[in-house]
Amino acid sequence: MDGRLALVTGATGGLGKAIATGLAREGAAVVVVGRSTARAESAMADIRALVPDARLEPLECDLSSQSSIRRAASEVLSRHDRLDVLVNAAGVFRKERHVTPDGLELTFATNVVAYFLLTNLLLDALKRAAHAGKANTGTIGAPGPAASPARIVNVASRYGNTTLNFDDLQTAKGKYSYLRSRRPQCLPASS
Repeated sequence: MDGRLALVTGATGGLGKAIATGLAREGAAVVVVGRSTARAESAMADIRALVPDARLEPLECDLSSQSSIRRAASEVLSRHDRLDVLVNAAGVFRKERHVTPDGLELTFATNVVAYFLLTNLLLDALKRAAHAGKANTGTIGAPGPAASPARIVNVASRYGNTTLNFDDLQTAKGKYSYLRSRRPQCLPASS
């Protein structure tokens, strides 16, 4: 991972922090995304305690806010022309329904819409990294020693045996179910 750039959402705790730590240990420069700069810097201190030579940079982003996501993506693109790894690992778990200023249900906004929006805003930087990886290949179709295509990793969890209701993606109708809003998994109609 030396010379590679990774961006990890949810890097201030749990699995996201473990992923950011692992990527730093492997030599990647890691953009540590946190809801606040203070949270990102605190996570960076924890990562540096385990990986003293880690190359880290904080990025403030409230993933429930589309304007914050757009600002954060713009900031990343102003500092970096390519991105080798995007890990969408952030998530929230609310037992009660909350609506964001964008008018979206908070869990859906953070756990689903944020992944989609951030990925699309950073897609050109990921494509540049993928193109650079292809340029470093040996024979056609066979990766060379420096080849490493860009990666997008989406981390999700599975709770309950719920299905995605396309007529109510934001769980606005009826009784709110945090299980239904948290895990947008489509199951066959026969399930």
